[in-house]
Amino acid sequence: MNNVKVETGKYTRKEPKWVEVKGLYRVNIMIDEYEGYKDVFMEIFRWSTDSVPFDPRAYVPRCIPHKEFSFVLEHLREHFTYEEIKQIKKYLGAFRGTTVCEPYLCSLPENGSVMPLGRLPASRSEGDFYLFFKHDDYPFLFDIAGYFDRRRHDPVMPKPKKSVNQQKRWQR
Repeated sequence: MNNVKVETGKYTRKEPKWVEVKGLYRVNIMIDEYEGYKDVFMEIFRWSTDSVPFDPRAYVPRCIPHKEFSFVLEHLREHFTYEEIKQIKKYLGAFRGTTVCEPYLCSLPENGSVMPLGRLPASRSEGDFYLFFKHDDYPFLFDIAGYFDRRRHDPVMPKPKKSVNQQKRWQR
């Protein structure tokens, strides 16, 4: 994708070009209903980035500036190898009401300005983390978590109660 001009009100800004990183993947899931929200889109990522089975420095594209290097490395550590993704898809597919999306390659903005999901501020009003590794039957040696942004989802509304007049009308 080339640089794109985005107009927001009276300002125009250039979106950076994105670069795919071969060999590292992420997967997303759709959940029918989660904590009062419907059709929740959740991004799955590696929670604990201390021990990863690959050297993230080997995956950094040459175009990334060195001043952004630490966040880029942390962002890369949150991704998975293809073998890990296959195991994760099988595990997440067993959850009721969950649809596992196709895995996709990691991508980075050319200018290196990226925020790792684990560094996002989460609060009960804006975003939330779901820690899969806290389950008793968690099968992996690495920790996975999911992040979803509450602001992007509609709350499940309780069904409105019928008024007495509506109830009588339906009984005719």
